[in-house]
Amino acid sequence: MTWNAIAGPLAEQFRVVRPGKGINQDTAQPRLELLGQAAIEALNAVGSERAHVAGCGLGGAVALWLAIHHPERIARIAVIGAIASVADPAFWTGLASQLRSGETELVADKLIRGWLTPALQDRDAALVKTLKNAIASNTTDELAISYETLATLDLQQDLGRVATPALIILGEEDPFVAVAEAEKLVAALPQATLEVIPQTGHLVTIERPARVAKMLLDYFGSAATLEIGYRSRRVALGDPHVDKTIAAFTPFTRSFQDFLTRYCWGEVWTRSGLSRRDRSLATISVLVALGAEHEIPVHVRAGLRHGLKIEEFPEIYEHLALYTGLPRAFGALNITQKTLLEDGLLPTKKTL
Repeated sequence: MTWNAIAGPLAEQFRVVRPGKGINQDTAQPRLELLGQAAIEALNAVGSERAHVAGCGLGGAVALWLAIHHPERIARIAVIGAIASVADPAFWTGLASQLRSGETELVADKLIRGWLTPALQDRDAALVKTLKNAIASNTTDELAISYETLATLDLQQDLGRVATPALIILGEEDPFVAVAEAEKLVAALPQATLEVIPQTGHLVTIERPARVAKMLLDYFGSAATLEIGYRSRRVALGDPHVDKTIAAFTPFTRSFQDFLTRYCWGEVWTRSGLSRRDRSLATISVLVALGAEHEIPVHVRAGLRHGLKIEEFPEIYEHLALYTGLPRAFGALNITQKTLLEDGLLPTKKTL
């Protein structure tokens, strides 16, 4: 039920796979590991080698576990209403104990007070009733084991192993996960962003489904474009250049580099309306007009990869001299000659 309102919008752009529960009371394996293995089995069943993973609550912890233990299978993760370890384990073991004692209605009241803001509870009695029925329809053992799993959750020491980008989403009024704890999680992850949704409780996917769906579509969708962008950038500029650029990324410049790769190389350079050769011609022309001489070597090399011929460059700059001025065109010609000499593509012997 948590994902009902969001699954539709996500399915328009992605193949949505929901794993089985994976919790088995009669096993010595850690329960979080069982849930993670169930997710991997679900991916195997549909033939998916690599996927984005989003999870709410305990599911968010599973997303973190997968990023730690199966990084080769995970592209990006979204952790919703969850952190690496709970602040009050006794609360969750207490809920499990009450469930086993038959106090299901009391547990449901406690959960719903945290799941939804009071304002939503007041105006949507039908939703409250539906949630209570959903709690009652689960087996006591299943719910109790889930809460006991939360109580023992401790991924804190392994967060440094999470190399995949992570989006942390939290309701501002979530009583189970404090904003300060979510900020600590973000600080511990190498590539993480925190989105706090105002006036929202724990179940942000139910209380603000449109907003969460947009966040996930933007976040996961940009990853696809980013991957395409890096492929396109490598085709144009070569692996050594791109590898050197990536090695120079800093926290201060990474966001801009992602934007550049996603929008420039992923969305524009990959369009079919112009050939890559034509795009190189247009780009070099604009760089000359702007006097952006530092960018010319990069795009001379890209132009050669895209089909421009060495003998065409003097002709290009003679033409550009008519519209950009002789100094800029001549400067670009000299920079191009220097670039070609450095790459061993022109003879060093001077000719008259």
